[in-house]
Parts: sequence; C-alpha cells; structure tokens
Amino acid sequence: MNSPLVSVHIVCYQQRDLIAETLESVLAQAYAPLQIIVADDGSQDGTAELVEDYARRYADRIIAVTGGPNLGISGNSNRCLRRCTGKYVAFLAGDDLMLPGKISAQVAWLEADAERVLCAHDVEHFDSATGRTLRLHSSITRPRTGAGTGEFLGRGYFSATSSIMVRASALPSYGFDERIRVHSDWKLAADCLVGGGKFGYVPGVLGRYRRHDRNATSVFPTCAGSNATLAWASWRRSTRSWRTPASKRVPTPTCSVPWRWSKTATAHRRAWRSATRSVTPLPFRGSSPRGGP
Repeated sequence: MNSPLVSVHIVCYQQRDLIAETLESVLAQAYAPLQIIVADDGSQDGTAELVEDYARRYADRIIAVTGGPNLGISGNSNRCLRRCTGKYVAFLAGDDLMLPGKISAQVAWLEADAERVLCAHDVEHFDSATGRTLRLHSSITRPRTGAGTGEFLGRGYFSATSSIMVRASALPSYGFDERIRVHSDWKLAADCLVGGGKFGYVPGVLGRYRRHDRNATSVFPTCAGSNATLAWASWRRSTRSWRTPASKRVPTPTCSVPWRWSKTATAHRRAWRSATRSVTPLPFRGSSPRGGP
C-alpha cells in the first residue's frame, strides 16, 4: 500500500541564518513521499536565494515560492498553502525544527480513522542562542483529544502550530483568515474542525520551537492578543449563525498559561466577549484553498 503524500508548509521572512537548519530537519525525515513548500515573504537578507538553492539541490522534494511581494504572515501562509497538494499538510515555521519520526507518527494516527482531521504532538521550547531546552509545550497547555471546534477551543488553544498536521480536505476554502495579522493559524485549526472531525495528540516530543527576539509574538507584541481575540470572536460569532444549542456552545476559554500572563489573558477574554457582538465571520465552504486566486 502506497503512503499518502504529505505537504510540509513552511513560511519564512528574514531567516537566512535559521532556514537551512529547518529544512535539514525536514529532509532528515524517513517518511516518503514528502513535498516541502517554502514561501518567502519578500526577504531582503538572502533568505529567498538560500531557499532557491535548496530547491535546486532537492528538486524532487522542495518547491521554492519566492519573488512575490511582502504579504505578511497570513497572506504568505495562504501563498504557501495554495501550492500544497498532499493528502495531509504539516505546518512548520521557518525557524522551528522537526525531530525524527514526526511525519510517520502523525500520518499513522490520521490514517487509522477517516474521521480524524487534526493531530499534534509535544514540542520543546529552546533558546536559539544556546540551544538549551527551556520547557515542554505540554507544561503550558495540556495535551488532549476530542472532536469538533467547540471541544478544540473550549479550553484554549491546545498546541504549538509547528506540531500540527491536518487532513487537506478539511481546510477552509479561504485558508488562513487574512484579517488576522498574527495567529491566523489558531482560526485555521478551528475551521478545520467545524464539521465535527476528531483531533488528537501523538505521544512523544517530535519538534523544537525556537525562542528568540524575532518570534512573531516578540515582533508584534501589541497585536498578538487582539488578533487572537479576532480569531476567537469570528468563530464564536459563527456558532450563533449555525444556531448551535446553548448547551453545546463553547464556553469562555480558561487560562492554562503561567500566572504571570493571567492578567493579559483575562483582558483578552473580556475583549473577545465584546468582539463577538460585532465580528462577522468569513463563510466556511469546507473545501481546500488550493488552486484559488
């Protein structure tokens, strides 16, 4: 039986010093067939040229999407997503790393049940300068399984995006919500589950999340919360339009982050409640954005 094609979705910007290590970690995966899509967002530091060099050397696996205008994280993510043709899509930031066995483990989990739509795994956060492991992501958000968007968002976002693999057929037609400057990945994951698909957790630490002063949440500290709020609000507003029974509506997400962030999280939840009254969701059409404009 042939293994299904997996597309690895990588977006990058100004990461010439980091992208090679990221690509090498994907190329080291024992799984095949593998399609690696790398979309550069108009870097000026030589990132695009390095990606193009890798695409020439590994023409059977790497596709470089370069030379376009700077679109921002969400727009560039859609530019990358439109080139993904695999049955499954694994997301990876241009500065994060895969560990051995990741792709094989996630494909095996998804292939075991046609109703399984999304799976993740634990990752270790590490300091970019020293390589020292800081903590496991599971110490911030508890791994869990379930089905549907309500369960997925009901207790807060549950995993690092670079650990997520989704069934491509469940992707919304518009892909990433480009109204959201940062964290549109949160909403994309939730959108994949609106049909009630199952999500779960593959055991083991299968990735590394790099911490440095160029992380998206470090570069855009003031908009991270507001964009997360929009992601929550858009979905919450959608549940009303679907006439979801009150007993099944998602509750206000609980805070599972360290105590020092609790005041910020509380402020975001209050803003989120207010935003649900005015945010109009994008329509969900339940098809892949591949081949779109």
